[in-house]
Amino acid sequence: MMLTPQTFARVRTCVSDLRQNGIDLNSADDRMIREVVQKNLDYFQLMLGADPNVRQVYCLIKRETYLRPSRS
Repeated sequence: MMLTPQTFARVRTCVSDLRQNGIDLNSADDRMIREVVQKNLDYFQLMLGADPNVRQVYCLIKRETYLRPSRS
């Protein structure tokens, strides 16, 4: 999977969409992020326009949530 600015923008969109649906990955622990990714892998693959595996999606989300901490 190519990591481009578009990839990171798509990850931000996924995180934002999930937050709007009550799943705040910015404040989630590692276990919860893994569970959300595993349960929604098809969604992430569709949104990212590629076939990343669970670990790749998890790493992208961790990067995104690390760079953009939860809004209080």
